[in-house]
Amino acid sequence: MAQRLELRQCTFRQPVDFGDSTFTGPVVFEGGAFESRLTLSRSVFKLDLRFSTTCRSAADFDDCVFEKRCKFLSEFHGVVNFNGSTFHEAAEFVGGWMHSSPGTLSQRDPPARYVFNDGVHLQLIDFRRPERVQFRMVDLSRAFTLDTDFRKVRFYDIKWYQPILRRRGLYVEAWAKEGMVLQRFGPMLEANYRNIRSALEENKDFRGATDFYVGEMEARRRQLPLSRRYLLSIEWVYWLLSLYGASPLRASGALVGVLVLYGMFSGCALGTGCYSLSGGCHLDSDLVVRSLSLVEISKAPSGPELHGWWRFGEIVFRIFAVIQIALLALALRNRIKRT
Repeated sequence: MAQRLELRQCTFRQPVDFGDSTFTGPVVFEGGAFESRLTLSRSVFKLDLRFSTTCRSAADFDDCVFEKRCKFLSEFHGVVNFNGSTFHEAAEFVGGWMHSSPGTLSQRDPPARYVFNDGVHLQLIDFRRPERVQFRMVDLSRAFTLDTDFRKVRFYDIKWYQPILRRRGLYVEAWAKEGMVLQRFGPMLEANYRNIRSALEENKDFRGATDFYVGEMEARRRQLPLSRRYLLSIEWVYWLLSLYGASPLRASGALVGVLVLYGMFSGCALGTGCYSLSGGCHLDSDLVVRSLSLVEISKAPSGPELHGWWRFGEIVFRIFAVIQIALLALALRNRIKRT
C-alpha cells in the first residue's frame, strides 16, 4: 500500500512490477521511460492517476480498479493490457502532437502521436460512467474489445481501418478472418460492433458508424449455417444487392442488372430479341425503352402486354425493381448522411 507515488523524469531499464498494490493517494508517472515491461496488474487507485511516461515495452494494467479520474497520455511501444479493469469515474486515453527541435519541422504541421500503436487489450472492461470516458487520437486498429460495452463512450480521431476488411472495423474480425474462425466469435462480435456503432452515432461520426453497421451485419450473417450464409437468406440478399444499404455503387449495379435481365426476358417473351440458341439474345431500342419503363412504378411497361407465365415473370421483375430502387435510395441516403 502506498499513500502517494510520483515518478517524474525517471528511466527504468529493468522490468518494473507494482502489481497487487493499493494507492491511497494521487499517482503520477510523468516523463522518462520504462525500457522493459511495466506491471501494475490488480492494483487499486483510490485517487487520480496521470500516466504520461513512455513505455518501450509491454504494459499491464489488467484487473485494476480506478476509483477516481485517470488519464493516459503516454507513448506505448508495446502491447498494453487493460483486460478486466474497472473505471468508476472519468477516463481519458489521449494522443497528441510530437514535439520537434526548432527548424526541423513546420510548427503548423507537427506529426501526430497516436496512443496504442502496437496493440491494446480492452476486453471485459467495466466503464461505470461511460459518458465520461474519452478516446482521442487513439489507434484501435489492433485492439481486442470483446465483452466491453462502449455505448456512450466518446471517440474522436480514432484509427479503425482494417486493410484485410477494406473498411473501418474491429481487429478481432480481421484477426479471426485470417484464421477462418469468425463463426465462433459471431455473437460477441455482433454485440461489440453494435454498441460501438451506437457510440459513434452519438458522436455524429456517421461514416464510421456505417462501416460498423456493415461489420455488425457481417457478424450476424457469418453465424448462419453455410448454405444460408452465402445463399437463401435475407442477410445474404441484403449484402449482395447493396452491402447492407451502405454502397450506392453496388445498389446501382444491381438495379442495372435487373433492367438488363428484364430486357432479355421481354425480348424472349415477345419473340423480338431472341433467336436460335447459337445466336443468343440481343436488345433493340424498343426493349431498352421497355426495360427503363420498369422503374416507373405507377405505369405499366411500354409495348405489347405479356400473358400467362410470361406475365407472372414480369410481375416478379417489377417487384425486384421496386425493392432495388428502395435499396438504392437507402444507400444514397446513408452516403449523404456520412458526408
